[in-house]
Amino acid sequence: MILLEVHDGLFSDAFRISPATSSTSWRLLTVCDADLPQGVNVTLEALVAVCPMLREVFELIGSNHFEDFDLLMQDILRRAPSGLPWDRLFDDKHLHEVGDVTVARLSGKSERWKLFQFEKQRTLVRVLWSYGSGRKTMLLTHVFIKPGGRKKTPRSELERARKILERYLEAVDAGQAQLIYAQGGRDGFVKLGH
Repeated sequence: MILLEVHDGLFSDAFRISPATSSTSWRLLTVCDADLPQGVNVTLEALVAVCPMLREVFELIGSNHFEDFDLLMQDILRRAPSGLPWDRLFDDKHLHEVGDVTVARLSGKSERWKLFQFEKQRTLVRVLWSYGSGRKTMLLTHVFIKPGGRKKTPRSELERARKILERYLEAVDAGQAQLIYAQGGRDGFVKLGH
């Protein structure tokens, strides 16, 4: 499994893989559902093909939802370098817990993980996430459009986040989680540190 670090370079005209991050900054990761084919350069198109979150975002291009997502993500990325707790960076209108899910580990044990949601007030775009297994790591599971008039996050979205978290933890437990760190380099990957 490959993990992609989410940063503004993914969405800028000058696409790049490696952001400059400090040790105090939050690291925002998302899970890809396939590996990049051997010998393929790390391009935005190649990442969209293997990364569900990027596919979801690029399906929104040309709509108001894409603009809402872009504003929300820029807000998150602007605050992440501070390294402060998220509940100090956002109020409960823009960030709140939406429930918890039980995920199975390779050891056979089950764990409960809390899920959180970023949102921009009066829009329907939501980003679900959980704290990752590393220090100062946030795992963005996916983006979705909340149906109008619904007060709660749909159960189907919580279940989808649970499945993504479970795949992520299986890969971490098996030592198979890899983080794309640069365009080129040794296969374009480096092992993710825990």
